[in-house]
Amino acid sequence: MKKIFLFIIFSVYSSFLFCETELVSVRISENNSEIEEYLVSATKITIRDWLDYLKSIGEDGTKFLAGLTRSMENKEDINYDWSVWNISWKDAISYCNWLSEKDGLEKCYEYDLNQSSNNMYVIRSERNGYRLPYVSEWLYLAEYPFTKTERYYEEINSININEPNKDTPFEVKNTKMNKYGLYDLLGNIPEYCNDYYREDFSLDLLKKFKYGPDTYTPDPDEVYFHTKLHEVRCYAGGYWWYSFSKISRNLINAINIENSKDFIGFRIMKKK
Repeated sequence: MKKIFLFIIFSVYSSFLFCETELVSVRISENNSEIEEYLVSATKITIRDWLDYLKSIGEDGTKFLAGLTRSMENKEDINYDWSVWNISWKDAISYCNWLSEKDGLEKCYEYDLNQSSNNMYVIRSERNGYRLPYVSEWLYLAEYPFTKTERYYEEINSININEPNKDTPFEVKNTKMNKYGLYDLLGNIPEYCNDYYREDFSLDLLKKFKYGPDTYTPDPDEVYFHTKLHEVRCYAGGYWWYSFSKISRNLINAINIENSKDFIGFRIMKKK
């Protein structure tokens, strides 16, 4: 009975959002002691949500949709309930700031005009607006550490799917939800996170930082070959054709914040 009551609340809350993706209330434990309650998007942000955003900022979405079509070998009709892709980390945080403004909330992302450090973007996690998860939060939402059977994780994530001719993500809610009421944390396509990526990045490193590494450390090769440095952030999870064992061995990866050519999506969260 309690579960039914909670999901009624979730659906009512989602009707006030300026995007169609439903938010779910999740209590996240930090260091096995502190508990904070967040609203987390049940699914990755969809193409439908993204087109609403583009329309709101004065773009009709034609160029974006054409880019999706070019990335598909089979040229099938675009399903607006697919997870959005062909967007950069910078695009994802712009969406978060836009949605925060629409909902009358504080923006969590600021561009460092002075660039007094290597950090181009400052994240105000204490604010009440929308943002990406940090890796530690994402791991919690993905039910890490993984203690259940591989079959269980295949049922709640679009993974280990052998469809040779498929070259697009699946619709959201293509699987069962996990214990937090969320879909596809590990699969379908990976998700952007807030954290800076470091060469020594590891799950053990997260124990030292509440919100991941707070300083961007440029790669020496990047400093040498490029006059303009680009931040490198994290993305987490894997693709629908990956096995659970492959994803679990390589959960966290690096992405240039300017790169919009990869199959990477995102989900949003905010303080409740």
